[in-house]
Amino acid sequence: MSVRDYSHKFNSLARYAPDIVRTMRAKVHHYVDGLGDHLIRDCRVASLSDDVNISRIQAFAQITEDLSRRIRDTRRDMEQSSFPPQMQGQRFDRYIQSGPGQSSGQPESHRQERSAQMRQLIPPCTQCSKLHIGQCRQGSSACYHYGQTGHFISQCPGLGRGALAQPSGSTAASSPSIRAPRPGP
Repeated sequence: MSVRDYSHKFNSLARYAPDIVRTMRAKVHHYVDGLGDHLIRDCRVASLSDDVNISRIQAFAQITEDLSRRIRDTRRDMEQSSFPPQMQGQRFDRYIQSGPGQSSGQPESHRQERSAQMRQLIPPCTQCSKLHIGQCRQGSSACYHYGQTGHFISQCPGLGRGALAQPSGSTAASSPSIRAPRPGP
């Protein structure tokens, strides 16, 4: 059952049991307890706030469910398509498109909150423990941006001359143990 369906059913049934959901805190508590396992942890934490009410917790649960569905769908789509090598190893949250009605000009706090929620759902890389998708390039001599050998991301010809690129995958590109690129043959 979706969060939307559950919320509708909960609101309908709560009218018939006023003694069980007498206070707003009790109403929120009973609502959160009926959510699916994949939502309970986040919603239980959100319900600890003093200013939470049933509308806010229902909206939070809906947003969390939608976000989880988008991440799951994006992962499935990436597994089914051949991901270009230049995108492998880069951070997952850069490739999730904005949802309906959201523009790239979102307030910074909203982008940070959304990014934090996504990072909770992305498992860390087993090789470098960082949060990224695709093949891990830590310890390899490949460019983190395009995956080609012979240069590092800071000298990547695909990023433009003189541009200092930021690492997009793991943090190995900023590690002090990185060697200078070898001259080509």
